Amino acid sequence: MPFDFEFWMIAGCLGLSLLAFGLGAAVRAGHPGGPPALPLGPGLGGWRVAEGLYLPLDLGVAALLVGFYAVLPLLARSSVPVDAAEVEASGGGIGMVALLLNAVAQFFMMALVIGVVAVRRHPVDWLGLRWRPGPWILTVVLVVAGGLVATIATGMFALSLEATGYQKWLLGELGIEDQAEAMQDVVKAFEEAAGPGVFAMLCLTAVVVAPITEEVIFRGYLYPVAKRFAGRWAGIAFSSLLFAMVHQNAMALLPLAFLAVLLALSYEFTGSIWAPIGIHMFFNGTTVFYQIALRMQWVEPPAT
Repeated sequence: MPFDFEFWMIAGCLGLSLLAFGLGAAVRAGHPGGPPALPLGPGLGGWRVAEGLYLPLDLGVAALLVGFYAVLPLLARSSVPVDAAEVEASGGGIGMVALLLNAVAQFFMMALVIGVVAVRRHPVDWLGLRWRPGPWILTVVLVVAGGLVATIATGMFALSLEATGYQKWLLGELGIEDQAEAMQDVVKAFEEAAGPGVFAMLCLTAVVVAPITEEVIFRGYLYPVAKRFAGRWAGIAFSSLLFAMVHQNAMALLPLAFLAVLLALSYEFTGSIWAPIGIHMFFNGTTVFYQIALRMQWVEPPAT
């Protein structure tokens, strides 16, 4: 296979996530007298994600998820020539059937995770679904505010990368002249959606399906499993780097990893999966709203 810088960058991100888990697990194993696993329920010092719930069995399930979300896509990508991979990554030809199959696969993996944990703990208690720190309107305001802060913070982080010259360097390594060419596949898919039905399904997938399924899988399950066996910070690094690399876009790796850290912290500090789901919905919703605005010609497309 010809050298594909983006492929090896994404594969390296996966390697770093596994390295973070391995180092954390080694440190925890070497200090058996360290902090014990948190009991079910609120944690101490604002850390509210329980880790005592998880068993060695969950390592096998986590490995299955890593294989499905990370290893298989990399293997598939490595079997395609570079030029063909670039054409495929452009999002051209995406249709309703592919979108529906993707949604079904996402919900199946989420159901698998819920089923594995449900025999030990009711999902309502496990994921903190009863979270409501006051009137429901206050909950909505807090989630929207968190989504706004996370979106702005991620945008500022991306701007800081550009200021350091990282983005320009990466574009050169990828052989891309225009940064618009390096946009995430989901944005490309929006631009090339053939009809209103496909466009509507893309909106639904981005704003509802992806935030719910990905948060339950990555923050609700993979993060606390990693936290249980490798420690809090190794768990955050592992789940965040893994979340970034499964999107298969080199330009988005660091911004998405940064966002994923914020999502993990929001889960920890609230003890409810509703917080990262809401923030994720808000973040994706800003992209969807912009794409709708472009489609309706409310705004002018950026100059190229």
